Amino acid sequence: MNTEIILPKLLGAGIYNASAVYKNIEITPARRTAVFEIELPTENGGASYIDGAENPVRNDHLICAKPGQMRCTRLPFVCRYVHLLVSGGALADSLINAESYMYIDDVSKYETLFREITEAFANPFDGSEIYLQSRLLALIYSIRSDSRRAAVNAAAESNSVTRALAYIDSRCFEDITLGEIAQHVNLSRTYFHSLFTRAVGMTPQRYILQKRLGAAKTHLLMSKKSVSDIAYETGFSSQSYFNYVFKKETGVTPGDYKKMMYNKYPK
Repeated sequence: MNTEIILPKLLGAGIYNASAVYKNIEITPARRTAVFEIELPTENGGASYIDGAENPVRNDHLICAKPGQMRCTRLPFVCRYVHLLVSGGALADSLINAESYMYIDDVSKYETLFREITEAFANPFDGSEIYLQSRLLALIYSIRSDSRRAAVNAAAESNSVTRALAYIDSRCFEDITLGEIAQHVNLSRTYFHSLFTRAVGMTPQRYILQKRLGAAKTHLLMSKKSVSDIAYETGFSSQSYFNYVFKKETGVTPGDYKKMMYNKYPK
């Protein structure tokens, strides 16, 4: 483990509004970073792209782009920023190993650090270099600590979602509730719903519905079962409700779907 402390060089700090720089475009030109670019979004909206990975911009997240990464941004994007040159040692390692985009619990802590750094950088005073180094070290330490915590939480969350998906897949044709799934993975209903939606891209209820509809479509095409039997076997409470949901999702009734799919293929 590298324990050498090489102090960072502050290259810039302030508030950045991409819309004021780039006019009439949706996404800024891609560029390769040369230094550490640490940013605290002040508004929700837009997206940040780092090495092709897209992340929605939120004011409760921190962005830590590393030297050599490719970046671009979908507008709008407004942030506080600190740009650092760190040539090596433990501080550089801490930033390199940090999550590029992470949720932060204590937004006010970072707001204070960014504000203190920006004000001291813009208005130097006797001893401001020492003061700035103290604030930069506090910022790097906070990023290091919160990133490690975020990595541990992400691993735990990923495990919870994986267990939830397996549980849903094994029981999705039964009368399963959000509360049962949350209890199975030892999470509160509200937190589980938010976690699952963020990880899978749809709510648990929507995921269950898609699984049921997928199975129903297979039965319609591959079996000779009645629509009523298919409805009950795939977890719908009644044929009428199945017909309603199926048409709402596909635009056609189950019977019309079956005919439409059969007519696609030559006899």
